[in-house]
Amino acid sequence: GGSPITGYAVQYQASDGGSPLVTVRTAADELGTLLAGLAPFTSYDVVVRGENAVGLSDPSATLQSQTHPDAPVAPGDLRVTSFTPTTLSLAWNQPDPLNGMFAAYELQYGDESNFQDDMRTRLVFFPQFTISEIQPNVTYRVLVRASTVSLTGETLWGPFAELRVLNGIELEIPTEPPTSPSPSPSPSPSPSPSPSPATPPPPTSATTTETQASSPETPPTSSATQPPVTSAPTRPATTETTSSQLPSETPPPPLTTSSAPPIQPSPTPDIGFPPTVVPATVQLFIPPGTTAEILVYWREPTSGLDTFDGYQIFVSPPPPPPLTSPLFAPKTPVSGTHILQGLANFTVYTVTVATFNQDGVGPQTATDSIMTPETEPSAPREVEVVPITMATILVSWLPPDPTNGIILDYRVQVFTVASGELFATQTVAVGANEQEDVQLVNFSGLDLQNMEYWVSVSARTAAGRGPESDPVIVGMTPTGE
Repeated sequence: GGSPITGYAVQYQASDGGSPLVTVRTAADELGTLLAGLAPFTSYDVVVRGENAVGLSDPSATLQSQTHPDAPVAPGDLRVTSFTPTTLSLAWNQPDPLNGMFAAYELQYGDESNFQDDMRTRLVFFPQFTISEIQPNVTYRVLVRASTVSLTGETLWGPFAELRVLNGIELEIPTEPPTSPSPSPSPSPSPSPSPSPATPPPPTSATTTETQASSPETPPTSSATQPPVTSAPTRPATTETTSSQLPSETPPPPLTTSSAPPIQPSPTPDIGFPPTVVPATVQLFIPPGTTAEILVYWREPTSGLDTFDGYQIFVSPPPPPPLTSPLFAPKTPVSGTHILQGLANFTVYTVTVATFNQDGVGPQTATDSIMTPETEPSAPREVEVVPITMATILVSWLPPDPTNGIILDYRVQVFTVASGELFATQTVAVGANEQEDVQLVNFSGLDLQNMEYWVSVSARTAAGRGPESDPVIVGMTPTGE
C-alpha cells in the first residue's frame, strides 16, 4: 500500500494440478510475457500479482487457457500378439502423451528386403490389427504412427513405432549406419585471410543478434542477452485464451501438419502448367464416436511428386462455415488425411482430391461418397392444437428440420396445466413414404370448459428420441365462444 510497483509475478500451473506452480517475474514496465515450454493440449490456470518493496499483492482473477493440440508421440509397446502360417496379429499402446484429440492410426507393413515396393498401408482406429496373407520365412517390417486433430481440422501425424518380425518372432531393429554429412568447408585446410587492423571487432549485445540474422557464416552465440522471461524454446506451445492475448515478442507458430512443412509454392519442372498427377487410393471413414465428421484419406501419386505443392479437397454439399470447398491440405510423404467437421447428420457427402501447384489445380480423383450417421431428430415444427368440441382436440405438426435420420414415430402427450400430470399420450408410426407429410391426431375426453391442457410432440429415429416441441396450451373456453 503506497509503495511503488517494482515488478509483476506471473504464476501458472496445469489446471488439473499435474505440474508444479511456476512463477515468472517481469519488470514494472513490462505488462506482458510469453509463457514458454508448456505442454500441448493442456489447460493452465494463470494469475498475476503485483510486487513492491513490501511483497506480493493478492492474485488477480484466474485466467484459464488451453494450449493448442500437437502431434502425438510414437505408439508404445508395438508387439506381436499371435501368429499363424498366414496371419500376424499386432497390438500397441496409445501414445502417452497423446497431445490432442485422437484421429487415427496409420499402419505400414511389407517385406523388409523390398519394403518400398512391397509396402501396404492401412488406416485403423483401434490399437490392434491382423495382417493376412503372411508369407513364411519372410522378415516383415511394421510401422505404426498415430494422429491427432488440429484446431483447423488438419491431421497431425506423430513419429512411427517400428517392429521387425520373422515367423512370428520379434527381431532386433538393425541400427542404421551413420549418414555422412554433406561436404562442408573444413576450417583447417582452407587458408584464412590474415587479420587486418582495419577489421572491426565482433559486435556485441543486440548488435550480435542482428549480425547473426543477416550473415549465415556467423556461428550462433549465447542467448544470454535475451530476456529470460520472453525466451522461448525452438517450438513453443501456442495458447488460446478467454480474454485478450498478452503481448509477446514471438508470434504463435502456424498450425500445420507436423509431418510436413507448410504449403509453399516451389519450382516445378512444368512451369506455367498445373500438375497432371492424381492422388491414389482415396477413402472416406466415419471416425469412431462421431456423427458429424468424415476422415478423408488418400495416398500420394505414384509419380510426378515434384510437380505439385499440395492437395485440394472438394466436398459436396459444401461444409458449413467457416470451412469452404475446396479445402487445402499440405503435401505429406506417402499419404495424407483431413477431417471434415461440423457436417450435417444423415447426409450423403461426395469427396474428391486433386493436386495443385502455383499454376493451377490438377485432375480430381474418382468421386467417393459416404453418409454421416443418424442421430436424434430435432423437435417437430409448427405444432397446432384446434378444439373440435368441448371434449375433443385435433393436434397437427410438421416434421423436424433437420430430421437427422428416418423418423420412425411421433409421441404426442397431453398434460393438465393445473397438476402437471399426464392426461393422455399417443404414438403415431410413420411410414417411409410419410416422412415429409403433415401429421394429425385426435384426443377426446377432455374438459376444455373448465380445465387447461398443454400439448407437446417429439420424434424418434433409430438413434433415439429427440426433444419435445414447445408446449401449446388449450382449454378454459367458456360455453358459446
